Amino acid sequence: MASILLQSSEYEQQFFQELQKIKERPTANSVEELRINYLGRKGHVTKLFEALRSVSKEERPESGKALNLLRHKIETALESLKEEAAEFALQEKLAAPPLDIDRPVEDSPKEGALHPVTIMRQKLLKIFHAHGFTVYDGPEVDYDLYNYELLNFPDDHPAREMQDTFFLQGQEKLLLRSHTSNIQIHTMLNDRPPLRIIAPGRVFRCDNDPTHTPMFHQIEAFIVDKDINFSHLKGMIDGFLKAIFGADMQTRFRPSFSHLLNQAQKLICNARCVKAKVAEFAAIQVG
Repeated sequence: MASILLQSSEYEQQFFQELQKIKERPTANSVEELRINYLGRKGHVTKLFEALRSVSKEERPESGKALNLLRHKIETALESLKEEAAEFALQEKLAAPPLDIDRPVEDSPKEGALHPVTIMRQKLLKIFHAHGFTVYDGPEVDYDLYNYELLNFPDDHPAREMQDTFFLQGQEKLLLRSHTSNIQIHTMLNDRPPLRIIAPGRVFRCDNDPTHTPMFHQIEAFIVDKDINFSHLKGMIDGFLKAIFGADMQTRFRPSFSHLLNQAQKLICNARCVKAKVAEFAAIQVG
């Protein structure tokens, strides 16, 4: 016991000597270093507590009391020193030379890059701009009226089910749009024909598997004008895909069924891929 009490007294004296030196210029790092030296896992006080196990039962209470008192003194002193370090750091910052706002701005190297989705979106919109389309935006949280009803989706349509659409809790008629087609309705209610609209944006569906995500990006275009027919649609899409994939792109349309659509067409395009000087063709379904 005598050894532990003696070491306890020595460490207390040593701690407060080091404390006085740090007080001359207290910093957060020096305070933390002092704490680790005495109260850390391998600190002096921690080792004394471990040595307490070997002290006899008769002497252990007095030794333990002395060590607890030492730890309390050190913890109290460290808390006070932390406050002094914070005040010291503040005073140093206030005493530092003010920022010279008249200095010329140095050119910093360009960092970062646009996300691939953003790059593709810009490229797509540029193509449609060239054909006279105007970009329209709309709400991502919208009413069933605009997302389904005014698009002629009947009440019992599968797309209205909970497994296909995110409905807002406690808001029966509010949902996350499942397509950007709601922009069609908002546009036609506010603007008069002729209309040539491109509507990009995020959409949300209850899909989560290797080929689908609950949120994805969609882009759709529509024209409201006289003498417009399906041939114009095919020609527009064909030209659009050639601008993306190259002039040798071949496209074909075929009827298709989708439970989300009243009428659907699938578009298959054949893209030429060159690998190791061998020309190959790959079929891609894009719509």
